[in-house]
Amino acid sequence: MYFENIKSYPDDAVLKNNQELLNELEFIFKSIDSKNLFVKKCKEKNRLDKFLFCPKSCNKLCKKMLREKDWKSYKHKFKYSTGNLNHGSYEVDFLKNRLACELQFGKYSFMPDNVMKFEIFQKHLKLIDVGVLIVPSKRLQFNMSSGPGCFQQIIQRLDDLNYQNPLIVIGLGD
Repeated sequence: MYFENIKSYPDDAVLKNNQELLNELEFIFKSIDSKNLFVKKCKEKNRLDKFLFCPKSCNKLCKKMLREKDWKSYKHKFKYSTGNLNHGSYEVDFLKNRLACELQFGKYSFMPDNVMKFEIFQKHLKLIDVGVLIVPSKRLQFNMSSGPGCFQQIIQRLDDLNYQNPLIVIGLGD
């Protein structure tokens, strides 16, 4: 696998300031043979019996490899100040040296939630300096079941909002 697309917000300084950890992430993903991740048998009518990219297999493998490099998942619990709910939590897939990383191979609707989560970890909890969102590239999206978002979709949304918080979005290719 490889980094097919990459964009940083608000500017390229975010990339330069985090190059060491980005190189580590890229090394990890380059060591993954994507052929082993096309194991999900398609049930869609126009692609019946074709093997598609399996996000669950990719997530499992990525989590194992990132943990080996001392990336840790992190969960922040809190209490609600209003309503009937007692507690909740914010969680990031991986955290290392004030950089949070989320792998998002699921539905497009979850991508903006991850961006908002980074803002909470940056501005309110003061636990990170930058968030990294890893999503499928457009090409990889074509080899997945229907519904996942891709790099181009989240970039369009962020550009429309003139997004200004430190964020790096990576489109993962196979």
